[in-house]
Amino acid sequence: MGICSVCNKYLGLLSREFNCCICGRVVCRECRTKIPNDEVMELLLQVHHVLDRASSWDGSFSVCSNCIGEFGKRYSKMKDGLSDTSSVKIYTINYQGKIPKGTYRIKIESDWFRDRNEALVKLKAMATYLDYRQIVEVRFDKDTGSEPSENGKGTHYYTIWQASGYAVK
Repeated sequence: MGICSVCNKYLGLLSREFNCCICGRVVCRECRTKIPNDEVMELLLQVHHVLDRASSWDGSFSVCSNCIGEFGKRYSKMKDGLSDTSSVKIYTINYQGKIPKGTYRIKIESDWFRDRNEALVKLKAMATYLDYRQIVEVRFDKDTGSEPSENGKGTHYYTIWQASGYAVK
């Protein structure tokens, strides 16, 4: 039970409240836009550090009417970043040559993936989205994941990868 932060409507027992995945404010059904969960949305939430804001039961996210304009811009920019990561230069932690020293440096990291290259693509997409064109000290961490085997009589183990580094301007 609360009050919608957009229209100030009282949210009683019969009206469901939603949290905006961008600003976190409580909104009513009429003041939210339902956004389906996809690869672009997952990266946006990761970059903006709001992964702790859970999606709804159907796997979608809510965005309040105050944030929907900004969200649309961010979504398009991330989608563009995912489609073209070729302009981002990568310098691994083992690189011996001259590494660019930018004025601004921020730590970025991908989520965990079964494919090492997919972790790198996501890292480059984040850098592109944030308007950085170089990532230095790139490293890959690996871990082991598991799942029940197809026949149900054992466990299948597999390697998962995470890429991290510092985006430099």
